[in-house]
Amino acid sequence: MEERSWMEHVGRAAESLLDTAYALLSALPCGAGATHVELNGRTYEVMKLLGEGGFSLVYLVRDPASGQQFALKKIRCQYGEASVRDALAEVDAMNRFRGPNVIRACDTAVVRDEARASVLGNVPTHDEESGQGRVVYILLPYYANGNLQDAINAHVIHATHFDERTLLHLFLGACRGVQTMHHYMPPRKGDERATTTTAPQGESAALLFDAESDAAYPPAPPMRVTDAPEAVDAAAREAYAHRDIKPANIMIADDRRTAVLMDFGSTLKARIPIQSRKEAVAHQDLAAERSSMPYRAPELFDVKTDVVLDEKVDIWALGCTLYAMAYLHSPFETASTTEQGGSLALACAT
Repeated sequence: MEERSWMEHVGRAAESLLDTAYALLSALPCGAGATHVELNGRTYEVMKLLGEGGFSLVYLVRDPASGQQFALKKIRCQYGEASVRDALAEVDAMNRFRGPNVIRACDTAVVRDEARASVLGNVPTHDEESGQGRVVYILLPYYANGNLQDAINAHVIHATHFDERTLLHLFLGACRGVQTMHHYMPPRKGDERATTTTAPQGESAALLFDAESDAAYPPAPPMRVTDAPEAVDAAAREAYAHRDIKPANIMIADDRRTAVLMDFGSTLKARIPIQSRKEAVAHQDLAAERSSMPYRAPELFDVKTDVVLDEKVDIWALGCTLYAMAYLHSPFETASTTEQGGSLALACAT
């Protein structure tokens, strides 16, 4: 028993070392020493690391041919084929909604994770077809002015505020981006640009797509948005909720007045009936994983049965975002919750 325990300890230590080495190499776009990355036959020069999340890194890259700069998002798909599907579902959602206030992917690619391969060497780790050891690259427009959270942080540092006109322009753009999602109209049957494809599978994908949808990957035909929503047949509308609206997910365009909604990794169909306690717990856990706490609607903290979760979760988040733009912090990140040990979750939920 002691020998087995010792072997297990050694195994865990070795795995920890591999994970550390992999994390270091993952900071590079395509393995050690790489300064270029190739997507679908086009080569981009890697300029610098812009940011990172739990399973993703974002680089500033440049197209040598045109000189144009892009943001390249690298997503590590470490949970098998489901991770790949989730990443591609984000791309599909990104390209489904069209308008000046919604970001669109310029290109995508799924490649083998060379960094992990170089760390693990010949150690058998997974089935090549399982989706593990894959990386999804998403090429996005680059916004040199950053996002609203960057602007808020700058105002805090310099003890300044948004001027009223700029604040309202940016917030209006964010609202229009959300409206694009909430009033989404699927392509008409027979649209000559419509294509069909197999939608992502799995529980989360089922919430995003259904058999009635004409969603396609590559992108579906242009959406239709009406300036008079009340005039549209509600049955024809297919609303979606962003589910993670916050200043960090709203980019500022080059004119410094146009807001662009981004990061659709949490997007779901807006209206979800909760018919059992099991469904309630599942959606509560999903919100805890994918919706940032300071901007999360109260109904997502304690999901009830026999209710319908809908677009109102985004309206709440927009209100919190407007507050943050005006006061330079979210309404629930106050001294009592950040410095005096108060419960941020309790403050948000009540």
